Amino acid sequence: MESVTVKAPAKINWYLNVLSKRSDGYHNIETVMQTVDIYYDTLTIKRNTGKDIRINIDNNVFGIDTAENNIIYKAAKNLGVYGVEIDLKKNIPVEAGLGGGSSDAASAMNVFNDMFELGLSKKELAARAAEVGADVPFFIYGGACIARGIGEQIEPVQPVTRYGFRIIKPCKGLSTGLIYSLMDKEEPQVCPSLDTFLRHFNNADDELAKYMFNAMDKVSAELCPEIGEAKKKLIDEGCIAAMMSGSGSAVFGLMKK
Repeated sequence: MESVTVKAPAKINWYLNVLSKRSDGYHNIETVMQTVDIYYDTLTIKRNTGKDIRINIDNNVFGIDTAENNIIYKAAKNLGVYGVEIDLKKNIPVEAGLGGGSSDAASAMNVFNDMFELGLSKKELAARAAEVGADVPFFIYGGACIARGIGEQIEPVQPVTRYGFRIIKPCKGLSTGLIYSLMDKEEPQVCPSLDTFLRHFNNADDELAKYMFNAMDKVSAELCPEIGEAKKKLIDEGCIAAMMSGSGSAVFGLMKK
């Protein structure tokens, strides 16, 4: 296997609650994520006879690092993979809460596992992915999953397919680290429990939209008022619900099929 091309999808968070700050500086969360094909990046991974890890980004309009600080580079080093060239075509916006970098890393790790015959199971690969980034284990599985801890505890569930999705990405991006730091100063929000949300999610029932929740929404919307404008636009255009994904600033809307 000398060259493989894969699509790395974006994700949305149906439910996201921030529980507590850990001693290592990270935060414990409970979230339900699902991949969506509205946005996706494309990776072409090739083996070569060298010992380097080379990443080429098409146009690189986002100014993404192509060396040691690149999450794909970190993923390759984590698996002990060298002698590869990765051509990345970015379509997923950055600082949007859509998981683009994590999806790229997970897609690369899945390819590396096969290409270099590493023989890692999904569970083993997800454990390694947790060392690369908090959302990367989810993308190892894809589909829909419950994620706990800092995102490394993954439980696959059945995706909800009865709705279509629309996404609006405001011009302004938001730093996840900044959002968490601001949330540490806020009072916890009253929200539905994860179990309550899952009862409606697992049934994909008509009440599901009422139980969607994102604990980061308030702080993010204060930094980026365009988030509120995007929600209103989606509702005005016929979506039955609209909510920010992850730490933002992208907003997704649900549409009846």
